[in-house]
Amino acid sequence: MAFKYKGLRLKDPTLLRKLKRVLGVTFTRASVAYDKNGNTVPVNTPRFGMFNGPDDGILIEEAHTNLLSADASLSLTGASPYTTGTLNGTYTFTCRTGSYELSGGATGTVTPTTPQTKAITSATVTLTGTSTYNQIINKAYPLSFTLGGTTHAGEQLIIPGNIANIDTSGGTPNTGSGTIEFKVYVNNTIRTLGMKGGLISILTPINELYIWRWDGDTKYYLHVFGTATEISQTILSEGPHTFKIVWDSISFKLFCDGVQVGSTVLTPTLAGSAATNVKIGSRTSTGYQCNTLISDVAFSRPKRGDSDLVRRSLNSEPVVDKEVTFIMPLKNDLRAYRVRT
Repeated sequence: MAFKYKGLRLKDPTLLRKLKRVLGVTFTRASVAYDKNGNTVPVNTPRFGMFNGPDDGILIEEAHTNLLSADASLSLTGASPYTTGTLNGTYTFTCRTGSYELSGGATGTVTPTTPQTKAITSATVTLTGTSTYNQIINKAYPLSFTLGGTTHAGEQLIIPGNIANIDTSGGTPNTGSGTIEFKVYVNNTIRTLGMKGGLISILTPINELYIWRWDGDTKYYLHVFGTATEISQTILSEGPHTFKIVWDSISFKLFCDGVQVGSTVLTPTLAGSAATNVKIGSRTSTGYQCNTLISDVAFSRPKRGDSDLVRRSLNSEPVVDKEVTFIMPLKNDLRAYRVRT
């Protein structure tokens, strides 16, 4: 029976002697950010517990600018309506407490649980109400609050290839094999489209593997070495979901909540080599962040069988066994471990 140690679920006590902490995971954000209570979070400091509780994972979010003035972003009063400058495009209006009405170039009622996304054509919008931590961003979905007139920089979580220990080695054909596991928390109240962008990206010197969804799509895609395969999974429901990727010399498979939802056959000439880095919650560029929470990241060798993956999907977090080469809970810090072989 598995037991807990340092927030990890170990399969048996003998793994205590083999568990080793690894260093080198980095998180970057070139600006302050704000937590769910409106408190500032310093530059290059991750945010945990942004949705339901302290253990729901790390938030990885894209860059966005609050178009309100600083004063209006912190507080609106019914006696003092705020009128924007000219807006032209798609914008999302949010607040943390209270509510406000939109008039002019857009109409609707904004509350903490009902953000409003509006297409506006060269018009001004007036905000009238009593609310706090208000935001207008030039996006088709809500993002976390940042002070009016400032930009929240894009966030990156990077695991260097030398500590990730992911085996995509080979040539023609690829001979690598392995398993990746992670959990995604979808909140459709403050993220009306759920997650978007990249969930995980594995970069090798010549190729990239990632899971992604563009704005407006109703499907996810598994992109492996130049080929995008539609995943038979519609936009995910509210709450946590487990993802598991397995691969060997001929194919990749993707599982969501214990069910296979996508696969692709490798092209031998596009076979990978050792990973140079892994990005959690984004693709290799500075954009394409997932805009949601990710936790319980684990890498294993070799490829796990389908029945093993289904069993592991039943656990609240990945179980550490002798096959795990890297594991990072991402509950409230960036601590990572591996099992020494």
